[in-house]
Amino acid sequence: MSKKRKALFVVVSIIYTMSLVVFAITLSINLPIYFRPFYYMLMGPLHVVDDLNNWTGGSFTRNDVIEAYNEVLNFCCFFTKFGTGKLAWSEEGMNHFKDCQGLFLLDTVLMLVSGALIGGIHILKKKNIITPYKHCHLIAGISTIVLPLVIGGLASIDFDKAFVIFHHIFFPGKENWIFDQNKDQIILVLPENFFMACAIFIGVGAISISTYYIIRGILTIRKNKKAKA
Repeated sequence: MSKKRKALFVVVSIIYTMSLVVFAITLSINLPIYFRPFYYMLMGPLHVVDDLNNWTGGSFTRNDVIEAYNEVLNFCCFFTKFGTGKLAWSEEGMNHFKDCQGLFLLDTVLMLVSGALIGGIHILKKKNIITPYKHCHLIAGISTIVLPLVIGGLASIDFDKAFVIFHHIFFPGKENWIFDQNKDQIILVLPENFFMACAIFIGVGAISISTYYIIRGILTIRKNKKAKA
């Protein structure tokens, strides 16, 4: 193998491995964001509607809550006009969701770009132009599975503290994520237990993809050994 081809092999292998990791993490994060039935299924067990009415003294329905949730997510994901259905909201609360827009967009862009890189390298591999390092999937799988396990372990010790640290990291210098439930009633239908469930969903997604990577990596290594035998 020439020096140029060896350098290309190293670069492609690094890009491929990093893309696998980024794709797994960003896809996992997007699961609770774009799979809205996840929230709908939790509304009953979390007593969302009952708690909302108890706090506000109102008579909101399940459909009212779903409408509010969908309007907020549409704003964050698709940049539609901000609204929370029949629930009250403030400019400060809206500004927090504007901040969320940037994070959601970044996550989606990274997912699409990493997915495109993975697909592009697969095409190069099929055309026998360049084949990434045989351990790429195994390395990516182990790297990806470590992150949710570490974060999950720390969050399980003190989720409240982890929740606060998360916001300080991703919304530095801002406090508009601390909602006044009288001004921004949307927070009443997004209880802490929901965010905990989202974290679990993300963790399960990341671990599932990691497991697939690891299994595929092991099979690839075995296949290469048999080919050399």
